Amino acid sequence: MQDEIDTQLIDFYSDYDPLKVDAIDQQEYERYLKSLSDEERALLQSGKHFYELTFVNKGGLVMPIIFQFQFEDGTSQDYHIPAEIWRKNSEEVSKVFATDKKVSQIVLDPYLETADTDRSNNYYPAQPQMNRF
Repeated sequence: MQDEIDTQLIDFYSDYDPLKVDAIDQQEYERYLKSLSDEERALLQSGKHFYELTFVNKGGLVMPIIFQFQFEDGTSQDYHIPAEIWRKNSEEVSKVFATDKKVSQIVLDPYLETADTDRSNNYYPAQPQMNRF
């Protein structure tokens, strides 16, 4: 198989990794760090894990948001956000959470307390759901 590779076709994109940090990325990061206040820099270096969750109201019914963070060490923490979170935007809302532990799974409505008919999108990472077929 190696003999079939045409070495003349190897170019910049053959070895290019878009996620690799290059000099420009490093300069932008240093510029970003300089723009932070001392308090923001301390928060960034605190060792906490930050998660931004975006909730979409697909059915239009304003309900509280109930979800659970399941951590890598086997513990979990429940969050109850009242329905007033939809006051400014009834279609989509985002919220940032800072935790001391790394989250392994996020479950929306873990105790089936809301009127959610489509439970296939209640898990991160996604889980296969049983169906009648």
